[in-house]
Amino acid sequence: MSRGLRSGKVPVAALVTIGIVAGLAILVARPTSHSRTAAPPPRTDSAVSSDSAQVASPNLPAPAGQTDPPVGEFYYLVDISASTKDVGEGSAFAEGISLLQPIFGSLREMKEISPQRHRVATIGAMSLRPAPRCDIYVAAQTLFSADDNAALATRAMDACSREFRALQPEPHTDISGALVNAGLSLQGKRKALRGIVLITDLEEDTQPGTVPGRPDLRNTCVAVYTLVTPASARDPQLLNARTSEWTNKLRGWGAKNVYSANARGFDATDLRTFFQSCEG
Repeated sequence: MSRGLRSGKVPVAALVTIGIVAGLAILVARPTSHSRTAAPPPRTDSAVSSDSAQVASPNLPAPAGQTDPPVGEFYYLVDISASTKDVGEGSAFAEGISLLQPIFGSLREMKEISPQRHRVATIGAMSLRPAPRCDIYVAAQTLFSADDNAALATRAMDACSREFRALQPEPHTDISGALVNAGLSLQGKRKALRGIVLITDLEEDTQPGTVPGRPDLRNTCVAVYTLVTPASARDPQLLNARTSEWTNKLRGWGAKNVYSANARGFDATDLRTFFQSCEG
């Protein structure tokens, strides 16, 4: 009699086959570590702020609906000549750029002089030619107005500072040409406080064939921040002599008043007090 399968029993081979199929089904259904796609983390406020800062422009127009002309007009002149930018991160140039935001913050504190306009231009080989690289409108603030413009203005000046840090040094320093440019840009008959902020080593070195300009600085107040370069570090009296010489020149060109200090001695209150004394 042949041997047969007992009723209710499943052959071992069939059990093995069923086990293999089930195992493969589990492996196929189970996602692997490579196939998983992690959900991106939610964007935080700091991440959004960082993105905004990266795309900030050094130019900020007046907010929509604000048509009042500025009653505070400020023109910054920043020396980008090779004499200020020849020793890397610790250069006089870097020291001057680091003043932009503190100066801006100090002048914005003059709430009684608003709205304001701040333009930042270079002192280089041909200073009369370039338009300002930064142009920032600071709106007047009231008890009922939002403070969005203040935050945007701060980011715009940060963008301006970054743009200046990326500039290549120029071979000559046309300070008087830069002052001609600033004087022309600030001219006007409407009542306003007009100020120039000069950040330079005061070493004028015009290129051959350039005739020094004669700025018209009438009704303009000028604040000068001097930079210490290797040349003036070797001879400190050189910087004092240049400061005295340029103060006399600025007054001779009609400046209403002149304030001078070394960049390392910057004081926000002193700067603000100077320009407040020029009002009217």
